[in-house]
Amino acid sequence: MADSKSTVPEEGKSFFSKIDFFELLICPLKYKVILIIINSLIIAFVLGILILSKILSPEVSFLPDLYLSRAKVLIPENQSSNLNFDDIGNLAGNIGLNVSKRVSTTQVVISILESNTVLDGVIDELFLEKKPMLKEAYENGELTKQNLRNIVLSNAYFRKDEQTGFLLVSYHDINPVVAKEMVEYFLIMLNRATYNFALTQTSFKRKFIEERIEEINDKLIKAKKEYLLFQQEHGIISPTQEAIEITNTIAALRAELINKEAELENYYRTHQTGAEDYSQLGYDVFNLKQKIRRLTVGDEDGSDDLILSKKRISELSMEFTELKTRVDNYKDIYTSLLNELELIQIQEKSEGAMIQVIDPPEVSSRKFGPSRSKILFQAIIIVLFLSICTVIGIEFFKLYIWTNEFLKEKILIVLSYLRFRKKNMKKTSEK
Repeated sequence: MADSKSTVPEEGKSFFSKIDFFELLICPLKYKVILIIINSLIIAFVLGILILSKILSPEVSFLPDLYLSRAKVLIPENQSSNLNFDDIGNLAGNIGLNVSKRVSTTQVVISILESNTVLDGVIDELFLEKKPMLKEAYENGELTKQNLRNIVLSNAYFRKDEQTGFLLVSYHDINPVVAKEMVEYFLIMLNRATYNFALTQTSFKRKFIEERIEEINDKLIKAKKEYLLFQQEHGIISPTQEAIEITNTIAALRAELINKEAELENYYRTHQTGAEDYSQLGYDVFNLKQKIRRLTVGDEDGSDDLILSKKRISELSMEFTELKTRVDNYKDIYTSLLNELELIQIQEKSEGAMIQVIDPPEVSSRKFGPSRSKILFQAIIIVLFLSICTVIGIEFFKLYIWTNEFLKEKILIVLSYLRFRKKNMKKTSEK
């Protein structure tokens, strides 16, 4: 009964118990001469390949020497003495990028450097001129613009140094001069993007202030005319203290209303109208208008909770004081806007790019890579490991697989089946 339940021979069950692992580990010593010869030949071949890659010119070498050029750039985080913008996403949007408003200025700048706009500028104006073989392949249609972009990006490297906060712009090439010029051109293209954006923002602010000055000037002329006509008709009215208080309050509210309306218009031009800040500005403007209406007309329910009852104040005194205060108020706003315009004009004349190059790129005399000694060392380790594993595998097969009748029989059955299957497949394909 015991024999009928077991179909595996006893030698098959005790296969692993017969393996002498120590013998397997020392078996490479039996073939040490062969291992030394084979490994030496392989290592000599690898060494020859490395020497050949060094002898060949960089243009045709399969492992050329590379030289790295690097520039260190200061990018103010979300603020700049030359750039003053609320939403850094506008900077990226200026060249067609769509980035989150929550990212840092450095991340936006890196996105700009990796954008198609900057890459195409570098490729068209410098890269193809320095790479005649690639230029010929591009003109013949063998390479696309996207292929060239990928080549440039594979050699370029942009990252923020977390310790210093500087942006590192790097490029490696077989020609150290080309590497330096590529970094310089990346900085030139970045300067163009940020400089044009800075001028656009400042010019917009100047134009907006000029429009406000013209508008306030018209209101000032109109207020002066109304004030003079009132004096001609009624003479100079001595205002009461209550009239002065009320008109000063109205003047302050109107001045605040003018500023809020200007801020609302500016926000409308530069931001999404559905934003939370835009809604808040609209609500503030509405409240100011309501306050002014209550002071000049009175509440519909007659509460007049903000000021003393208007009925107790002489209408002429009230009107005279209001006209005079309005003229003075417009004069102050007009003077303030003129001063702001002068500052904007000075800023526009001295406007520059937002980036500052701390360390410019240089022509490197030291090789960046590849390290041939490191490659040779890795090759030696890999060759030794593979050769030892191969010898152990062969010895294991000879001692414990092929000498085991049970396993040998199973292996021959599998091989016979594979040969039979291959023969049948060949006949089927012939038919």
